[in-house]
Amino acid sequence: MSEEITPTYNHDILARQLLGEDVELSKHGPPCYSCDQASGLYTTSPGNPNGNAGRKYYRCRMCPFALRWVTWADAEGVDDANPLCNCKERSRADYRGVGGCGGGGPRNEANKFWTEEMAQSKQKGKPFLLFACHPLTGHFTPVCRIAAGLRERGWADISFLGSTSYRARIEGAGLEFMPVESEADHDDTTLFPKQLPGLATTAPGTNNSSTANGNTLPPSIIDSNHQTLDAIPAQWSSVKTALATLHARDPRREIIILCEAFFYGMVPLRLGAALPAGVPRPRSICISITPPAIRSADLPPFASAERAGFDPSPAGHARNAALWEQWTQRHAPELTERLADALRRAGASRPLAPPHDVFMSGGNYVVHDAVLQVGLPAFEYPRADFPAGFRIVGVLPPVAQAAKRLPWVWWDEDVVAAKKDGRMRKIVVVAQGTVETEPTELIIPTLQILAGRGVRDDGDGDDILTIAILGSRGARLAPEHVPANARVVDYLAYDAVLPYADVWVHNGGYGATMHGIAHGVPMVIAGEGQDKLENGRRVAWSGLGVDLACARPPRDALAGAIDEVLRNPTYKEVARRMQETARSMDCFKEVEDEILKLAGHPEHVNGI
Repeated sequence: MSEEITPTYNHDILARQLLGEDVELSKHGPPCYSCDQASGLYTTSPGNPNGNAGRKYYRCRMCPFALRWVTWADAEGVDDANPLCNCKERSRADYRGVGGCGGGGPRNEANKFWTEEMAQSKQKGKPFLLFACHPLTGHFTPVCRIAAGLRERGWADISFLGSTSYRARIEGAGLEFMPVESEADHDDTTLFPKQLPGLATTAPGTNNSSTANGNTLPPSIIDSNHQTLDAIPAQWSSVKTALATLHARDPRREIIILCEAFFYGMVPLRLGAALPAGVPRPRSICISITPPAIRSADLPPFASAERAGFDPSPAGHARNAALWEQWTQRHAPELTERLADALRRAGASRPLAPPHDVFMSGGNYVVHDAVLQVGLPAFEYPRADFPAGFRIVGVLPPVAQAAKRLPWVWWDEDVVAAKKDGRMRKIVVVAQGTVETEPTELIIPTLQILAGRGVRDDGDGDDILTIAILGSRGARLAPEHVPANARVVDYLAYDAVLPYADVWVHNGGYGATMHGIAHGVPMVIAGEGQDKLENGRRVAWSGLGVDLACARPPRDALAGAIDEVLRNPTYKEVARRMQETARSMDCFKEVEDEILKLAGHPEHVNGI
């Protein structure tokens, strides 16, 4: 039986030892600054290369390696002449190690640094983490997973500012729920469909929308406009309330905000908006879970109708500059003014700086200290002008599926067994996400195209099975739309079915695309709203699949795209390479590393 750890440590023990008294050190040390559990007493090895051989120290027994350091259990480096730490306690002189986290070098003045005397400053701790996110499910789900992933890595104080409809999911992930104000309390049901006053959208299925002045806009811009701008003042007010609450709990602890890119309510923070009394200005990290909508000389405006995409050549730069000028002067003025007005009403005292002051040019990204892009380098254009602090951090790992049978009688035989027993069955999975779920756009056409391509009674045929996911609990298709070689479900986790898929047909959501990459599945994309055009273009550019660039593709185009991906092994090879890269990257750790970098945590420099 393992020994029970009890917090018997008394800070007076170390204080007396520092004064030179001969006292016995407790084997139960000062509390860990991450998990608040009592630390344990350890001794460095005789061969320690950092000048610390045989030295006693305290570390946490529970937290991951990067978070477990607590303090030295001696008086070395402690002096009343040392500078004060930010926590107002006297610091300790230490040295960067030869083989430790701090890098190489001898124990001399050049490698000297100051750390707080942690045994006397328990409240230093790790920073409070405050998450905020655009309220659509496709944005919330990956950001909530990142927050939950950090909690699994030992971060205890994580708050999530969100809509009331997500409260159960936030609290179920072990996070603290903080509500946004009612004017910002939205979700999929309140944001679709909606029309912003002064902006007229065209009929569903068409390829553009327009402003009141008749300027053509892609539907993705209309979506981003009405889903983000109206709520800015209420979002910022909610952020201030959350900051004041966390600051009151411990004024000495830093707060770091992790903000999904399209939660515009954080933008006023960097534009002079007033904070609650006594609350220091927090640092922030932008989490991007869509293609980065940041202006680039190598690219036309986000979701532009121009099919020519990434082009870093001089001719490409000239073309893109002309398109950005057209966007700025002709298409975006009304939207840019709406953004500026919303920021002023939120309390911003100065505007966004050019060239990111134009709507959808990246102002919501560059106001943060760092931008962490969920994705892979092979899926993102290698543009030369990413903003400072931009980093690609990998894709979210697949969610492990519970070891239980799915509720459909056909699953084990038609899917699991067919893939295990060497049959040549090909499985095509088709879905349209959870928002644009009208099945006549993509699901029914895919079922019809592949009908009759299953195994015939004579044993001949292509042996293709189509699995359609309707994306809404309780949804059903009329029997006449379901051919013999198809299986239709109302709702099914992508991580449960994509391991068996040969082709992934969907309408281009970034989350669906990342799921395909995580499972190594080539894809056919057919979508046009939100970020879907940009996702499809990257799928085609990277060689991951075929982009049809519209929500209702012609039947022959859809059929040709599915056949192309089924029969051309190049797409599968690209998908497998991306899957291998995804497995080699740890998204949660990358986010954690950026937090620790901003917080200046000592685990990066201690020399044990």
